[in-house]
Amino acid sequence: MFLSAMILMFIISSCEKEIPYGHPTCDTCDWNVLTCKVDGVPWQAKVDCDFLGNCDPVDCQFYALSKFIEFGGRNLENDKGISIHKTNSYVNQILSSEANYFNSAEVGNCKVYENDTTVHSFFQILNLDTTKKIIEGKFEYLVQNDCLSKVKISDGYFKLTYRP
Repeated sequence: MFLSAMILMFIISSCEKEIPYGHPTCDTCDWNVLTCKVDGVPWQAKVDCDFLGNCDPVDCQFYALSKFIEFGGRNLENDKGISIHKTNSYVNQILSSEANYFNSAEVGNCKVYENDTTVHSFFQILNLDTTKKIIEGKFEYLVQNDCLSKVKISDGYFKLTYRP
């Protein structure tokens, strides 16, 4: 019983994030959105937070002075996820190891795909509101896993609250 309570508390605390402007999983919100197409199929970061309360399908960190941005999201329905980690968010190209894709349906080391830098990638910040801590942008890249399978991430769009 005690172990179950501890696990539930860990899950709840790991999902919570300081969000001053509403509940991120509401259908009418136009922020905390991370979408793209995975090989032409629409994908969106999505988790079921109904029983957890205030949790978020994505996490985003942005530091304006250093231009660092990192965000990622996962869709628990199909257990696929994407992440971007850019040391300079004002450079419109995604460099080596700055973009990833995860597919749990793959086996072993083939689950994680990393950015294929031989193909053109794209990243752009469209809007930045430092008062509300909301950042909006778009992206596109190609990833490859250790088994040499490739996945095209296209029409990527994010509008996220960020921390710190």
